[in-house]
Amino acid sequence: MKIFTGNKDKPAQAVYVQMRQVVKGKDNKMRVTTTKTITIHDATIEQVRAILEKGERSS
Repeated sequence: MKIFTGNKDKPAQAVYVQMRQVVKGKDNKMRVTTTKTITIHDATIEQVRAILEKGERSS
C-alpha cells in the first residue's frame, strides 16, 4: 500500500491511496489486480488512516 502526500515544499491537494490485491488466477499463477486509488481532498493523515482501516475491515 502506498500513500502519496506530496513533498514538504508543495503539499498535495489530494491524497492518492493505492491498494493492491493478490489473486490466484485460473492457471494457479499469482497476479496483482484491482489497484484502488482514493482521492481525498484536504485530508489529514489521521483521516486517511481512518478511511484505510474502514476499507480494510469491509473488504
